[in-house]
Amino acid sequence: MVTTINAHTTTTLGPPLTAPPANPDPMPDDSSLPQPDRRIRSARALAARLEQLARVLANRALARGLNSAQWTALRYLATADERARHVGAFAEFHLTTASSASQTLSALVRKGLVAKRPGGDARRRTLSLTDAGRQMLAHDPLSEILARLDNLSDQQFNALADALELLTVAAPARR
Repeated sequence: MVTTINAHTTTTLGPPLTAPPANPDPMPDDSSLPQPDRRIRSARALAARLEQLARVLANRALARGLNSAQWTALRYLATADERARHVGAFAEFHLTTASSASQTLSALVRKGLVAKRPGGDARRRTLSLTDAGRQMLAHDPLSEILARLDNLSDQQFNALADALELLTVAAPARR
């Protein structure tokens, strides 16, 4: 269990997202390394933690029978304006091709989580969540992360948001 206490609330969350190693290896003293080497080592450790978090979230997503792209599509459809609930807009949002977005959304339609209906023109279909899709979102693997983000101070939240924005912009889009 993780208990977080701030000036206004005490929150107890479920088990940590990632379990600490049973016998963690102590970090070697790197104070003798030149500053750039320490920075690279710290960056690698941080990247490894980000990868670990991504892996944990992907495994939780798969446990519900959906891959991470399908969860992203459900979240997108739950919050997007009706005019933006079509394959092209989701592809742009998800930084993927229209073909890949179409495959993701078609899988959700087959699973009964998303419904298609005629859109504004003959080629475009408007997508919406079904009741089953809304029920699935109640088990969103990101829920625990959202609760933890809510407990960050404004300074921590803004620093994390800025850092993730830089990382996301730097990551090449898969197009």
